Amino acid sequence: MKKSLIAVNSVAGAALLTLVAGAAILLVLMFSTDGDADADRRAFFGSLMFSTKEQADGSTAITAGVDDPVPLIVLFVVLAIALTFIQLTYRALKVHRQRLLEERGLA
Repeated sequence: MKKSLIAVNSVAGAALLTLVAGAAILLVLMFSTDGDADADRRAFFGSLMFSTKEQADGSTAITAGVDDPVPLIVLFVVLAIALTFIQLTYRALKVHRQRLLEERGLA
């Protein structure tokens, strides 16, 4: 039960962190464009894109999104592995601490 909970927590945390990173990168791309010129910007190894194009009637067309999902998937997997490792290390250290406290008669 605990191992499945660790896996679920790691996957959920990795998904949330990946979404936050993607949104933050898109916001940086949006605010790094000049207002007057057409722009086509890509970030995070080409996975996220933001482009603006001035229309004939004077309005600006904006396109933003995921162009190549592979770097985002790699980020998700790396984060899931890291979060799993962190949780397993924490649990092992907690058990070790409890065992040391029991040896000293403090627990």
